[in-house]
Amino acid sequence: MTLSRTTVATPISPVLDPSDFCRACRGKKTVSYPSGRGTILTEPCYSCGGTGHKTNIFSEPEES
Repeated sequence: MTLSRTTVATPISPVLDPSDFCRACRGKKTVSYPSGRGTILTEPCYSCGGTGHKTNIFSEPEES
């Protein structure tokens, strides 16, 4: 079996924009969703890292 080589872009660093809110959590710093067992799960927002601010992540271009 031959495995193909894939290149994955690695994040360089996130840049926060404190003048704008995160679109994923709407600035609340957490996201909540139903668990399917009648409870609500609340987790830190992965898009903004729990800051509530808009985050831009720059990465190296992928090789093709």
